[in-house]
Amino acid sequence: MPMIRRLRSASLFLSLLVPALVSAQGAPTAAPSSAATVVAADPMRPFVTGTRNFSVGYMALGEYEGHGGGVMFEKGMLSFSPRLHVGIGAFAGVQRNTESFGATSVRFTSIPVMGIANVHLAPVSMPKLDLYAGLSAGFTRTSVDTDVAVLSPLDEAGTDFSLGLQGGARYSLSQRSSLLLQLGVGDLPFVFAGASFKF
Repeated sequence: MPMIRRLRSASLFLSLLVPALVSAQGAPTAAPSSAATVVAADPMRPFVTGTRNFSVGYMALGEYEGHGGGVMFEKGMLSFSPRLHVGIGAFAGVQRNTESFGATSVRFTSIPVMGIANVHLAPVSMPKLDLYAGLSAGFTRTSVDTDVAVLSPLDEAGTDFSLGLQGGARYSLSQRSSLLLQLGVGDLPFVFAGASFKF
């Protein structure tokens, strides 16, 4: 994907995300200390400052198509309010896609390794839910190979800069575990779904 398309996508995404977060942050609260304390202290909250989440899941579709598995780590680093937090971390995975042309199979493999930064919003009305959106940047190793010797010159591999935007949600099942669903655009898998564990 050309760099200009990535930058335009990022600009559009942020132009939609920032006003929504500002609106949520600026919403009036009747009892600042009591409501804020409940949100910050609730152990069922999936993500607050200091939280360390390790996620594992299934990934599919997107720029490189196919399916595979991935892992993600994120730590809460900054709080703007008891309901608004920033986390940073990393994501890595393997995604494969095989296409057949008659008796010939062509295999495509992508291995993204990216740093992530997310803004997390904790809805007051749903204390077990963590909504987040953010940006990912890093590199993706891609390879193409076939099972026909005469086509071996077509086999190739390379590493490219990668950029993506993601948005998702976690729903707490317990103080230590939650379900995760994330959607991505750019060089990220379109779907990343699995479980998260706090440690």
